Amino acid sequence: MSTERRKLKKWLAGFILTPIVSCSLPPIVGGNLGAVMAADLLTNDVSIVEPTVSPLPATATAAVPALKAAASAAIESQTLELQSILEEAKGALDMSRLPQVEPAKAELQEAVEQLQAYIVPNSANGVAWSSFLGLEALSSEIAAEQPSLTKLVELETTMRQNYEGLEYPHFLKLRTSLDRYIRALKYGANPDRTLQVLQTRLDELVTKLDTPAEGSMTDRVAGIGLVLTYLHESQQSPEAVQRIRNQFNYPNLQVHASETALNRLVHRAVAEPTPVNECLLGTRLIGQACLAGDVSVDLREMLGGVSLCLNLNACMTSQNIGHNRGVKLHSTGVSPVSASKHITVTPNGISARPASVATDLQTHVYAIEHKLKIVRKIAAKKVVQQKPQADAIAESRLQNRIRNKYDQQVDQQIQEAGVRLSNFRQPRAELVRLGLTKPALALYSTDSSVHGNGVQAASFQLAADRPCGIPQPADAAVVVEAHQSAAVNALDILLSSRTIRSSDVDDLAMQFLGRVPEEVRLEAENEDWAITFANFRPVEIELDDNTVAFSLRFSSMSGANGDINGPSKITAKYQPVFEDGHLVLVRQGEVATDFASGGGGLRNTSLRSVLKKKFDSVFKERIETQDVDLLKSFPNAPRMNVRSLEIDDGWVQVGVH
Repeated sequence: MSTERRKLKKWLAGFILTPIVSCSLPPIVGGNLGAVMAADLLTNDVSIVEPTVSPLPATATAAVPALKAAASAAIESQTLELQSILEEAKGALDMSRLPQVEPAKAELQEAVEQLQAYIVPNSANGVAWSSFLGLEALSSEIAAEQPSLTKLVELETTMRQNYEGLEYPHFLKLRTSLDRYIRALKYGANPDRTLQVLQTRLDELVTKLDTPAEGSMTDRVAGIGLVLTYLHESQQSPEAVQRIRNQFNYPNLQVHASETALNRLVHRAVAEPTPVNECLLGTRLIGQACLAGDVSVDLREMLGGVSLCLNLNACMTSQNIGHNRGVKLHSTGVSPVSASKHITVTPNGISARPASVATDLQTHVYAIEHKLKIVRKIAAKKVVQQKPQADAIAESRLQNRIRNKYDQQVDQQIQEAGVRLSNFRQPRAELVRLGLTKPALALYSTDSSVHGNGVQAASFQLAADRPCGIPQPADAAVVVEAHQSAAVNALDILLSSRTIRSSDVDDLAMQFLGRVPEEVRLEAENEDWAITFANFRPVEIELDDNTVAFSLRFSSMSGANGDINGPSKITAKYQPVFEDGHLVLVRQGEVATDFASGGGGLRNTSLRSVLKKKFDSVFKERIETQDVDLLKSFPNAPRMNVRSLEIDDGWVQVGVH
């Protein structure tokens, strides 16, 4: 499509303000961008392979047609914007920005030497670390005239495991330097070819975007994400990278909780008896007071955090005897109590204002004791004279006591919550070891609900392209919404190019589960096998039409019966159903296996059969989910069950009642 035609199309879209059905030209080059780029960019033993995605199924959603039309218009507008950005990125390709091999190599060599000095190589601990990290093999690759990218990538993934110590600065510097060296070899070794291939890939993506987007848009997003990864790794067009990410930067994790749900979580009854022993206008009061009521939450509107008032609504009653020079005064007191403490919660901390307290104390002296009648009469007159002053003093003391105690109790809980929040803000060692980014969180509240949004995406990854369009169930206490990109992004970093061997599965289970299940132990003891995940989107998750499709993508597989080299894909589709109040995923049909072609022979056929059985055991016919027990964290919480689950257009929505 010519630039002039695209400009005209963009002008028409803005003028008509309705979706335009594009008339796309036939692709000049096939759509398998990654495979072509692998052949062009790399002459070594690592390839960049774009996923082969099956055509999307027709969507069936319960959304209102007007909303669908609006979404279609938004996608059309987004397409035109993306095509414009890609055209600008193509014109901004700059050879001088490509990662340079020699500086990256020198940086890596320095990182190796610093780590070797840090771990004390001649010590037992140093020898163990050196062997685990493969420092000797790494040094050999650095010294080699043509280093093996496959070996370097394997060494880099070894450094991204959940073992204590890998989050320390010296280890992180080595991992980061190795990653830069790998990118320099991939993109900087032949700069002319790199720019030529990048330009071709950008042209192909511009043409590919003319294909109408449907459903969860898995194929579309994969193509954009792949080119975005190329631009990021080759250090090209940082402005274009950011602008593309801005088109896919909607939160991909969302939680909505109603005020009613919060009250059911934090509500507690108050019943506090308190002894009375104080002096009031020369009279010593001895007795008992009791404060009875409950604490509730009242939400307020706030952007960037949660604003709420913790309200105490109670009634204070008292029964006292006053002693004054032989006279006993029997009295009662009653007052409604309203205490409120304003609390603000943001990702940076928790703050609170001093509590405000309102009361309306009413007292009544119903008996006066003394052996002389005249004394009783004098005392009665004195009570009437001093009652206004005594009530004012008593009410002031009552308010101060309630305010101080309420502040003390709530501030203590806020302090404890602040410590937990501070710990939550700190980098998680497990995430740092694995190279995962912590989700960026945002909070806001209305007068009836609390909302938390998260973006799970690295600086070169895509989040959601639009908010969840599934209507929220009106009677749900809590609604959780997750976009498929959240899991795909995390698994991309965790598994891309990683080789897993049968001998490793027990170690991996211990790293992530803290135990080795029996079935994993048996697998580790069986015949040897190895799988290498694809280096882009090794796990694909497609959420659409109330179906979940899981796909595993591999670049190679091997076993005792042979090897399968080349892109392979395993897919299983599940439909969620409720059985006896529990959520169960039921597999739809057989597990689809698309092994790489080539090889042939009985050994290869036997290996395919063995792998097919293993993947059938991984993707079971039924997967039963576990209920979340909130009682461990909230002892007063009501039982909460999943009552609704909707899946469409890349989103899953769970309604909890």
